Amino acid sequence: MDVLLWAVKPQIFPKVVEALAAESVGANNPLHISVIAGMTLETFTGRIAGIYGMRTSDVATRTIRTLPNIGHRVGAGSTGMIFLFGVELGIVL
Repeated sequence: MDVLLWAVKPQIFPKVVEALAAESVGANNPLHISVIAGMTLETFTGRIAGIYGMRTSDVATRTIRTLPNIGHRVGAGSTGMIFLFGVELGIVL
């Protein structure tokens, strides 16, 4: 299974996704894991779908947004994960 981990600043995300799409990276709708601060799932999946010419719902069922917290810096943090209904738990676990 292909996985794309998106860990970029939100302001450069559009340029990064366009550059990867130009190289056909991600064209087979891989599992997307986003660590992009402040970007909603709706915005993320909409941008990916638009660039690759896919339906947003198809991308959304293959997308996980992680929410790391600052406690990681001191070794006492946690990371939450959210995903939309339709993501297969077997993919996540």
